[in-house]
Amino acid sequence: GEIITPDGEKTSLLSQLKKDRYTVIDFWASWCGPCMKEMPDIAEIYKQYKSKGLEIIGISSDVDPQRWTAAIEKNQMDWLQIRSSGEDRIGQMYAINFIPATVLIDHKGNIVARKLRDIELKEKIKELLGE
Repeated sequence: GEIITPDGEKTSLLSQLKKDRYTVIDFWASWCGPCMKEMPDIAEIYKQYKSKGLEIIGISSDVDPQRWTAAIEKNQMDWLQIRSSGEDRIGQMYAINFIPATVLIDHKGNIVARKLRDIELKEKIKELLGE
């Protein structure tokens, strides 16, 4: 499916997967309290592992683009962000019914783990990418 980045670019999810990297797809929305509460942890994981082979793609179900971009700026979510609301939701591809939710995939798009949160997510990434 087609997806849109904050600067209005259209792209596809698979085209964003990087060779030899693991990608955490993080499903969230600015109106979801638990999602926003976890954001600092996700930002920390990104800082720690982006140079070691980790990408994060944030997928928001926000309908309002202003609230979406404001949340991204406020929380310094400086990984790839995509808004996917409406019928062609990426979440449906990964059977995501509740947020926050994460799916960890390898560079071929295979699911390595799903629904990891907080400590579990950190542990899994540490296991895959080392210290």
